[in-house]
Amino acid sequence: MNDVLHDPAEDPSRDGGSAPDLAGIPTGHDQGPPLQPEGPLVVTTEQGSQGVVVLRVTGELDHYTGPVLRQATEAALLDRGAGTVADLSGVQYCDSTGITVIINAHHRAEAIGTAFVIADSSPTMAELFKVLGLDQFLTCYPTVREAVAALTA
Repeated sequence: MNDVLHDPAEDPSRDGGSAPDLAGIPTGHDQGPPLQPEGPLVVTTEQGSQGVVVLRVTGELDHYTGPVLRQATEAALLDRGAGTVADLSGVQYCDSTGITVIINAHHRAEAIGTAFVIADSSPTMAELFKVLGLDQFLTCYPTVREAVAALTA
């Protein structure tokens, strides 16, 4: 038995019971390969009209893939052009890490005097924004074209 999971004071064999089968249960001390994302996240960067950067996000936005979007937003915001549009039409899943990346990008853009807006949210993301109240906090547009037009107006 793995001594990390075994507490002699709670040994079921002491009272005649059998020890539980713990095979296959991760202990946190295993030396296996690093965890991989459940699904890939792809962020492509396009230079839009009049200095707008468009980030097209596709895949699953979670704890493992969130850094990909964070790095892309940081790079886009360094440009400090007319703003950055995050096209979320291809996002199938988003957890709290993904939401945090989006909120932090919004705050960072405000701090440096530019804009970070959302466009063309997938049904999953639109519902998530609505449930969390982020549709009241973030600037969202139905299409990338409308977002770019608003930022360059």
